[in-house]
Amino acid sequence: MNIYSKHIISILTLCLSSFLFLSSATTQAAECGILQLQNNRSSGVTVKENGCSKPSDISSGSIFDLSSKGRLWLKSKPSETEANNSNFQLICQNKTTDAIQLEFSDTQSPWLNQSKLNNCSGWAKNKLTCDGNNGEKNGLYCVLSIAKSAKKSSNHVERTTSVKMRSLIPFINTEKTGKQEILAEIIPELKLCKDLNQYTKDAEISWNVEPNPENQNIDIVSTSGLATAAFSDCVKTVIKTFSYPTLSEKTTFNSSF
Repeated sequence: MNIYSKHIISILTLCLSSFLFLSSATTQAAECGILQLQNNRSSGVTVKENGCSKPSDISSGSIFDLSSKGRLWLKSKPSETEANNSNFQLICQNKTTDAIQLEFSDTQSPWLNQSKLNNCSGWAKNKLTCDGNNGEKNGLYCVLSIAKSAKKSSNHVERTTSVKMRSLIPFINTEKTGKQEILAEIIPELKLCKDLNQYTKDAEISWNVEPNPENQNIDIVSTSGLATAAFSDCVKTVIKTFSYPTLSEKTTFNSSF
């Protein structure tokens, strides 16, 4: 083999290696951030095998250890390239006394691999139940809310009061948003807590929000119908982690849902 042939082979080998490296990097980038962890709305959760550098971004193949009575709250990462993209939010509650592992490695949205769990019901009406590690009936309960993104003009923000929600932390126009519009954003999330805890009766909550945007103090005034500690914690977490606009004065909110 002459020197020219050796040079050609070396160049081809280098090109092939570069191509394989770039392909691998592209695949990893595509798999990273398929979900976003809502850490301030989750409890008793640890994650491993996450290929993303940003803690809130969750990659395909990530595994969550959901502790006893723990709650995992995720949302999909909206695609900026698809004009008619469906987004979703997923909440799972561990009702058993042992930790349950949730692996997000399925090939289809919402990515939760049911084959790694025990006796799952399959998704029906956006709800999923699986037995616990020791056979506890319906030890894991998950609810899914789906919203289809719509095209928006530059000066219009679409809002909805449907249980099929938009984003967990919605955009709010701080100058034009009124009290009822804020409630319209919060109530669907409160109803999702209600669905998660399989509660069918009416519930009520009243709270105050201070006007200071840098350190908004949120005070729960009264509650009614929050029958369990898990239900109450979910509702209060939604209210205290909601992204409120700048308020001109102390504001009291009341919600029946």
